Amino acid sequence: MSVNEFLTARLCGGRFEEHVIPLDFFQDLAAFEKMLIEVAKWEYKKKHPDKKRLPNNFDKNMVLNVSSMSEGSVILSLVLALSCSPGLYEPWEQECLTAASQTVAKVISAVEKGEPFAELLPKKVLAQFELFGRRFHEGESIEWTAPNQTEKVIYKKDTRKKILLAHSSKKEYTEETFFRASVADLIQTQNKIDVLLPDGRKVPIPLDREYKEIIFEALRGYSDNARVQIRGIGRFSQDGKLLEMVSVDDIAALDPLDVGARLDELSRLEDGWLDGEGKAPSPKDIKWLADSFDRYFHDELPLPYLCPTEDGGICAEWPLDPLNLSLEIDLENHRGYWHAMDFTNDTFTDKEDIDLNQPASWNWLCEQLEQKRGVS
Repeated sequence: MSVNEFLTARLCGGRFEEHVIPLDFFQDLAAFEKMLIEVAKWEYKKKHPDKKRLPNNFDKNMVLNVSSMSEGSVILSLVLALSCSPGLYEPWEQECLTAASQTVAKVISAVEKGEPFAELLPKKVLAQFELFGRRFHEGESIEWTAPNQTEKVIYKKDTRKKILLAHSSKKEYTEETFFRASVADLIQTQNKIDVLLPDGRKVPIPLDREYKEIIFEALRGYSDNARVQIRGIGRFSQDGKLLEMVSVDDIAALDPLDVGARLDELSRLEDGWLDGEGKAPSPKDIKWLADSFDRYFHDELPLPYLCPTEDGGICAEWPLDPLNLSLEIDLENHRGYWHAMDFTNDTFTDKEDIDLNQPASWNWLCEQLEQKRGVS
C-alpha cells in the first residue's frame, strides 16, 4: 500500500473547541471521503470521454485515512492510501482525487461569494453534500486548503444548506436536530406517528420499536403535559421549518419541570399576556437562558418552577419546605437577583446583580441550592 499526504483539515467552533471529535462526526468524515471519490469519478469521465467505463476497482483503490490529530481546534492530517505498492498505481488515481478536492473547493468558494456554482458539478454529484456536514452544530465548520491551492476553504452549516437548496426541486434540506414534543394520539401511517411541537404543528417521526414504550407513556401523560425530547435527522423547508424526521437517534422522557420545555412555552407569550399588561420575553433571550441552564446547571439539583415576570423577565423558584428560594432573571441584561426565605424563623437573605454570563455565578447558584437542599 502506498500512503501519500493529501490535505490538512481543521475542525473549528462548538464541540471542537474542547480539542475532541464526537464519535458521530466521523460519519461526516466518511461522507467527505465518499463525496471526493464520487467527484473523482466524474473528473475521470470528464478527462477521458472516450472511455465507457471506469477502471476496475476505481473507488476501492483510494482510501482517505486520518493519520494524526493535533489541537487548534482539532487539526486532522488526511492521507491518501492507495491499495498497491509505491510505483505500481496509475498516476490518474491521485490526480483525479486531487482534482476532485479542487472542484469541491471551487463549489464552496462560489457559494460563499454568492457566485453561480451549478455549472461546476452535475446535480447528481452535488447531492453528495447531503451527508457531508449534516451533523454540524451551530458555529461549527471544517476548513482546509486543497492540494496545489492557496485559498482556504471554509465549509459550515449555512454553506451546506445553500448547496442543498440550490439542487433540490422541493427546496428542502436535512440536518441534525433535537426538539421537545408532546404525543397527542397514536395514529400510525407507514410506521410513523405525529408528535405535537410547542407551536402546535404536527410533525411525523419514525416509530422505532425501541422507543414505543416511551411514546406510549408520553401519550398516557398528555393531559398532564408529559413531553419527550427527540434527537435525529430532520427534513426542513427553505425557511427552516421542520417538516418530518427522517431518522431518530434517541427519544427520552422529560421531567415535568424540564427547563427547556417550559421555556419553549414561555417563548410563545405575546405582549399583553397579563390582562393586557406584561411584556413578552424575547425569543433570543429565552434561548440564551435555555442554553445557560443546559450548560451550567448541575443535573443532580432540583429543577425550578419557571414563570414570566411583568417586565419581560423570568422567575425561577425552588419551594424546598421550609425554604423558598428564587432567582429573578433580567433576560435583557443577563443579570440575576437571588432571594432566600426561611419560614421556620422568618429570615430573608438576598444577593443582587449576579452576572449570569459568568460560569462562576452559576457555580455559586448551584452551591446555594446544594446547601439549602441539605437544610430543608
